[in-house]
Amino acid sequence: MGRRGKILAVQAVIALFLLETLLRLYQPFPFRLRGDDIVLPAGLHYQVAIASPGTKLEPVARGHYNRLGFRGPDPPADFGARLSIVAVGGSTTAVTLLSDGKTWPDVMAGVLAASHPDVWVNNAGFEGHSTYGHLVLLRSVLTKLRPSMMLVLAGVNDVGMEPAGPGDEFELWNAGSWRVWPRLARHSEVVNTLLNLRRARSAARLQLSLDRPIDFAALGHFTMTEDEITSALAEFDRFLEGYGARLTTLAFEARAAGIEPVFLTQPMLVGDAIDPATGIDLATLDAGHGRNGLADWRVMERFNDVMRRTAAGHGVVLVDLARLLPKDSRYYYDEVHFSLDGARRVGEIVAAELAPHLLR
Repeated sequence: MGRRGKILAVQAVIALFLLETLLRLYQPFPFRLRGDDIVLPAGLHYQVAIASPGTKLEPVARGHYNRLGFRGPDPPADFGARLSIVAVGGSTTAVTLLSDGKTWPDVMAGVLAASHPDVWVNNAGFEGHSTYGHLVLLRSVLTKLRPSMMLVLAGVNDVGMEPAGPGDEFELWNAGSWRVWPRLARHSEVVNTLLNLRRARSAARLQLSLDRPIDFAALGHFTMTEDEITSALAEFDRFLEGYGARLTTLAFEARAAGIEPVFLTQPMLVGDAIDPATGIDLATLDAGHGRNGLADWRVMERFNDVMRRTAAGHGVVLVDLARLLPKDSRYYYDEVHFSLDGARRVGEIVAAELAPHLLR
């Protein structure tokens, strides 16, 4: 290395040191992950302005995370004597575009309180989390908290989720060739920032985060032959076994900690149906990713079927939301996320399905 190269190397090291120091003093991005460890947003208040909310969302969503880092009330002093329920999931549980009191766990809590005044419910949903993240949350937080029940709404973020490699059992996201970086990110703010920005970019490509309702009437339509749909489904077969294994682990480890697991299948707007609100054919709707609504729904149902079999095989209570929530665009602001009406309906469904299992 010549003199110029050495100077550039020293300057690069100094710049990295200064950037690392700056990010340790002030982190401008409120990341929820450090490497593969969950950073819970304890005490955080937020508000999000919604673009074109219409009747499906409020103009501004406001939320608060309690001292645990979950949405909902802090644990009461007599926590051990309460019926305590924690809802675990990704963005379809978190629904950060719905204000406190209007998410489906909030609605469920209100319905259950009529017959169980002692009920305590928290929302531990976080955008982008798959069953990998749910396992980390269970092991690092819930086994210490020990709620009576853990509701798991899962599936959509596990579609296409690669099995973790050796030593990566708790990986929250499929990082591919980046699997070494989560370990480094635990010790470096620079690496952690780069890794989270990469994850955010991936989420944006997958349309995991939206700040406005979709105008379904403006979307295109196309048909797929049965052979094309079968071919699309085959691409996801290799992910199903790992998904089932992670659900089984969630059930066994929750019960070992004295927490009763409940599984919720993932509903979607699209599928073999006509939207009663708009008259749109939800089967031919362009769902993105080169699939129409019918193909996208059948992919999701493969994963829902794994959850159904796993629940039946291990005696886990199943709330089959995928079949119980009607395919109606009034209940969704995009393909999978619930509108105000949708969250209300989901909360009512879940409460009704849980009621027979809550006799104390």
